[in-house]
Amino acid sequence: MRIFFAINLPDSLKKELSGFVNKSKISGSLIPLDNYHITLKFIGDVSDAELKKLILKMESIIFKSFKCSIEGIDIFGKAPNPSLIFAKVNKGLNETRQLSSLINKQSSEHKSDFDFYPHVTLARNPYIKDESVYKFKSEPFRVNNFCLMSSVFEGNCIKYGIVKKFMLK
Repeated sequence: MRIFFAINLPDSLKKELSGFVNKSKISGSLIPLDNYHITLKFIGDVSDAELKKLILKMESIIFKSFKCSIEGIDIFGKAPNPSLIFAKVNKGLNETRQLSSLINKQSSEHKSDFDFYPHVTLARNPYIKDESVYKFKSEPFRVNNFCLMSSVFEGNCIKYGIVKKFMLK
């Protein structure tokens, strides 16, 4: 099973982001709104035994719930052809980084190839002249849990599913 840890966004925020993407005419390979999330750590393919060990380790994490908001749009790479366009985490940025760090410690046998930068991917391989023209700001939402998510390829699409939720205090 291919897995990662993430903060799953509230449905209302997913709809708001999707409306923003459609209204802004962002191009590229658009991410379906059901797949909007903030990745905390990508793990990759694991066996059933590894999955059970990871779940046990994550259940030991103690972390307070916190408020989070999404504000601003940015890109990875250089315009006009960056690798992706994303919405940035604003409020709750430090807490999101701390939670990611705890998850990293509990899953240290699974090395990450990327530095952690909290964001919500909106589109891959977009064409964009200037990301500063896009403005987005969400209302704060409470993060009460983080999720172990699976990613399954279905044709040309990737479907994400929640394997397990881990509650925050």
